[in-house]
Amino acid sequence: MNKTTKFIVSLLLVVLSCQLFSLARADVNCKAVILSPSTNTSYTDIMPLNFTAEWTKGNWTQWIMPRYFYFIDNGSKVSITTEPFPYIDFTDNNPAIEVINDTIDISNLSDGVHTLTLYTNGTVNEANLILYIVNFTLSTTYFQIGSPIPSPTPSQSSNVPSEIIFGLVVLVPVIIVLSVLLYRRHRKTPKTNQ
Repeated sequence: MNKTTKFIVSLLLVVLSCQLFSLARADVNCKAVILSPSTNTSYTDIMPLNFTAEWTKGNWTQWIMPRYFYFIDNGSKVSITTEPFPYIDFTDNNPAIEVINDTIDISNLSDGVHTLTLYTNGTVNEANLILYIVNFTLSTTYFQIGSPIPSPTPSQSSNVPSEIIFGLVVLVPVIIVLSVLLYRRHRKTPKTNQ
């Protein structure tokens, strides 16, 4: 093989590898559904973290080894423990759904509303040729620590029913108008001597 032929073959292999690598980036995807924490529940000390992760692949991906993490209020990334270490073989299932159950220590957080963001990355095998890393921000939810903030109660400044107030608002101007008319009529009436 001469130098020109070797160069052309090497160039074709590089182009083919780059094409496969660029296809690989779009060849797998993940979405999550957070089951807990719930925005309707208030937590203290320990909070359950339960979610499903649905992995789908395109034409090339053979398998993936995902890892899951969470952030609270844009804090540091915390690894979620999964047993056994997840390995998804797409020859068995596509899509593949994983159910993740963990707990989070929230005893150091202040009372109030906080955000929880799920994140995943994983090593993907592409057509048994290339290994690469994918990263996905999956979902963000809100949770409450401590007692919920009570909703404001209407002020009890008056015990008078609204129907009476409405009646007075309508009746008072009518009484004033009638009084003025009667007064004017009374002044126009001539006085008779007895």
